[in-house]
Amino acid sequence: MSDNKLLDSINRYAVAGAANEDAYKGLRDTASHVFDTEVPQNRIPAFDHITGEAETEFMELNYSQDDKAMHRKGSRAGQWKYRTYLPKGYSSAKSGLRKALGEGINPAGKGKTELEKERKALAPKKAVDSQDAAAKNWAEFLAHYDKLPDEVRAQWRRRIADTVGSMC
Repeated sequence: MSDNKLLDSINRYAVAGAANEDAYKGLRDTASHVFDTEVPQNRIPAFDHITGEAETEFMELNYSQDDKAMHRKGSRAGQWKYRTYLPKGYSSAKSGLRKALGEGINPAGKGKTELEKERKALAPKKAVDSQDAAAKNWAEFLAHYDKLPDEVRAQWRRRIADTVGSMC
């Protein structure tokens, strides 16, 4: 590697990016296999089972000596703190793939962004009544406005009057 710290940093980002892409492909291939071999209602449980086994193995290999890595009290006592200790990128990718499986989308060959776009395209469109939305927004504004100190409300009244005056 170069003596230049910035160049070294860029190279590390490049290596990490390639590793993240390969890691995603492995997780996506698992999700694709589940999509192809399971009936729709079994896809998420099957995916959770497969990933859960690997996650437990990861925790045991990397954190078996870390007392803080396991819940000690309550209903989760004796269970690993997966959300805290699993890599964030893995958890995020797994979540997206899990949602795709649940929505009947085959993740084969698709990147994270492509899956997200497909999921959004399949989501039912919410009809927004503009009058209802405006009334709701106005009610929220008034609720907050009434809690403001008198001098702040006076400043807002002047600004509104100036804005309305300039529109006439």
